[in-house]
Amino acid sequence: MPQKPNNSNDNELQPYDENTGEYKEKDYSSDMFNYYARKLGGSKNEYPLNFPNIEHHNSEYIFDYFNSLINWNDVDIDTNKIFFLLDENSPKKRYLTFRNLLGFDEDSFFDLESQINENASKYKAFLTKKNDKYGFRVKIYMPIYSFDRTKYLIIKTIWLLNENKKPRFITAYYDANYKGDSKNEI
Repeated sequence: MPQKPNNSNDNELQPYDENTGEYKEKDYSSDMFNYYARKLGGSKNEYPLNFPNIEHHNSEYIFDYFNSLINWNDVDIDTNKIFFLLDENSPKKRYLTFRNLLGFDEDSFFDLESQINENASKYKAFLTKKNDKYGFRVKIYMPIYSFDRTKYLIIKTIWLLNENKKPRFITAYYDANYKGDSKNEI
C-alpha cells in the first residue's frame, strides 16, 4: 500500500489511495492484533501490517496499547459463566474458591459478577500466548472480596478479545502462584 508522510507532527507514514490522493484512516487496532498474531506464529500474508515500524515496539508498549485500545468499562459477562464458578458439580472445582472460601452462592452471584465487571477496568490486562480464530486471550488479576467483605483473594480472570467486539469474560480462578506487583494496576 502506498504511503506518504501525514500532516501530523510525529512524521509517521500514513496509507493513502494513490488514485485519489486521499489519506486513509490509520488502523492501529488491526496492526496491534495482527502484530501480536504474527509474534505467535501467524504468517505475514494472514496478518498484514499497515505500519511496519510497529515491530520495533516492546511488549510493554503493546500491553499498554491494548489496555488503552479496549473499552474495559463495557464488557460482556455471560451469567452462565458466573454460575459455572459456583457449580458444585463442575469437574474444575472452582466453586471451592468462590463458594467455600469467599461465601458466594446462587443468591449472591450478582455481587461476584459486579466485582468482576468493575475490576476489569481498574486492573491491567496482559496478553497470554493463546490466540485462535476467535481472538486473543488476556488475563487480569483482580481482588475479589468475600460476600461479607471480611476477606479477599487475588483472582485471575481470563477474557477473549476480538476486534470490534466487547471483551468477553471466559473464566476466573484462584492462582496460588501469583505474586502481586503494583505494575499490574492501571
